[in-house]
Amino acid sequence: MFVAKGVQKPKPPFLFFQTFQAETYLTKYVLGQLLIAMVEAQIMNNAPEKPIFDCYNIGRFWFFVVLIGKEYGVSAAYNATQTDDLTDMVSVVKF
Repeated sequence: MFVAKGVQKPKPPFLFFQTFQAETYLTKYVLGQLLIAMVEAQIMNNAPEKPIFDCYNIGRFWFFVVLIGKEYGVSAAYNATQTDDLTDMVSVVKF
């Protein structure tokens, strides 16, 4: 998903990507693909020092990612089938 202002041409800041993979798919490349998109967002936003927030999910498990400069962090898995995790996921997305 690509969210930005603009009608025909997107304008910075570019806000959000999300990647989904089924649990049975080869998932070892999902994080790398997501990080490539996040680095591209840094370049397009012309602001590598500003954090880029993102998430990806593999089946029912969601992972939140932040990229600041050349360093990134990945959250523990949130299980979308668990009420407590869903509440936490909504809070993270709203933040």
